[in-house]
Amino acid sequence: MGAPTSSIWGGGGIYLQYLENTKLFNILMKLHIVVYSRYVNDILVVYHGSTTNIHEVSNVSNGMTS
Repeated sequence: MGAPTSSIWGGGGIYLQYLENTKLFNILMKLHIVVYSRYVNDILVVYHGSTTNIHEVSNVSNGMTS
């Protein structure tokens, strides 16, 4: 923030917004995610331990950009 390169790196937020709008809703429903919240590049995910497989969440989120 405020650095000369911030406009270059700021495009990541646009891409995250695109992923949220095109792919994320179905993934959240499938994986039983309770809360998903993002502020700039920080993401908070709340899940119920008995119904959500955290390893599957990790695998799916790592493969979203493919």
